[in-house]
Amino acid sequence: KRGSLADSSFPAFLDLVKRQLRQDYRDEDLTEEGLRIFTSFDPILQMKAETSMSETFKRLSGRKGADEVESAMVVTNPETGEVQALIGSRLAGFAGFNRAIDAVRPIGSLVKPSVYLTALEQPSKYTLTSWVQDEPFSVKGADGQVWRPQNYDRRPHGTIYLYQGLANSYNLSTAKLGLEVGVPNVIKTIGRLGVNVDWPAFPAMLLGAGGMSPMQVATMYQTIANGGFNTPMRGIRSVLTAEGEPLKRYPFQIQQT
Repeated sequence: KRGSLADSSFPAFLDLVKRQLRQDYRDEDLTEEGLRIFTSFDPILQMKAETSMSETFKRLSGRKGADEVESAMVVTNPETGEVQALIGSRLAGFAGFNRAIDAVRPIGSLVKPSVYLTALEQPSKYTLTSWVQDEPFSVKGADGQVWRPQNYDRRPHGTIYLYQGLANSYNLSTAKLGLEVGVPNVIKTIGRLGVNVDWPAFPAMLLGAGGMSPMQVATMYQTIANGGFNTPMRGIRSVLTAEGEPLKRYPFQIQQT
């Protein structure tokens, strides 16, 4: 079913709030009880996010396929896990498919920090200045298909430091490192960063063939930004009755990964 322009100016964030409320309340309670809901929404950040997205599309204007490009954005406070702004579509006021939460797409190079983190958790074997080969190689799968990763610039870069592979987003060295530490272990690291993914342990997962939603990517990165402390995403701070009596609070939660 196609969405429509919502009465709310910020339908994507409102959708997030409704989803979180439904974990604790029935739909009739939300529409009949006159609840007062306090959220983490920051209208200034929301407007900045919408302006940034609009300017990006203006720069893309005229390019082939630009009219078919969609987008989403999630802005969080990594220390608290609070979602402060959310855009679910190219048209920020469009209340349809919420891409920020539901659009699962291959994440590409966004997966690479989890590969290096998996290695660095073995300090006796890997450090940022350990050597890794950024050279062509191939892997034959159980189905007989051969996987041959390539760098974006189509060139190998020889023997490099680990930090160079990450900083330059080299595919060859990242994939080689990921195979050394094991694809299943990289997937476990992603889970410890707050995102449980049902990915097959194929080598291509090391270069982002697996899918996540923007919200999941934000969860993974905010754990890294917060020094390894995972704070579950939330858009609600508290819920009060119509008379101002507290019903439920959504306290700050933190877990070291």
